[in-house]
Amino acid sequence: MATHDKATLASQSLCDLLLSSVEREISGTTRNKARACCSLGVTTRFGYAFHRRNGLRVYLYGEVADGPHLKELAKHGLEVSTRKTMTSPWAQISPYYFDLDSEREVAAAVPLLCYAAGRVTSKDRKTRNYLSPSEESARTMTEGARITVQVSRIERDSSARKRCIQYFGAICIVCGFDFGRTYGDIGSGFIHVHHLNPLASAKGRRTVNPETDMRPVCPNCHEMLHRRNPPFTIEELKSKIS
Repeated sequence: MATHDKATLASQSLCDLLLSSVEREISGTTRNKARACCSLGVTTRFGYAFHRRNGLRVYLYGEVADGPHLKELAKHGLEVSTRKTMTSPWAQISPYYFDLDSEREVAAAVPLLCYAAGRVTSKDRKTRNYLSPSEESARTMTEGARITVQVSRIERDSSARKRCIQYFGAICIVCGFDFGRTYGDIGSGFIHVHHLNPLASAKGRRTVNPETDMRPVCPNCHEMLHRRNPPFTIEELKSKIS
């Protein structure tokens, strides 16, 4: 395995894309081009990318118990593997890995790296959930931790999220998509919640009003809102729909 500067252009490109993709979700993420690998982190490293001929092999910070959570977060086409041996200290803190060979796989890897970042920053070492794909945590009415990760399915218990959906309905406010109408029972009530003022831009914690600070959006529109920093407004994105 080569260093970043001596890796193939294809491998370098995937590594650069991985860094920028994670940095969009976790502000302040940097890359350390070490001799053995490119490590990602903020103050502490949570991902280790080893260059291969035309791709990357990425090891995640974590524990063996993280396996079910990581495999749940892995999207179709991205396989999470377990080390064959766990005898070394290095293996024990990075038991899981996956290979990246395309831009699509890099996008699928971002939730896993954000999950690993949450494990690094969790002082009590309890498992945190991942926010997918750009949605900030709304577990409580007071929000704004620098790195908070959560899956919207799990986030349904949030009082802020529930109030937002009760007020606006579980229909995308940008394009009008209704998961319940399209998918029936399995889609009923499913929707992402978008913060009009991103929590990542807040200094410290803040209180949000679900009726004025949050809007229900489908995953596609949610990603498009975050294609720019600061995000597009709801009205701006509506004007771009053809």
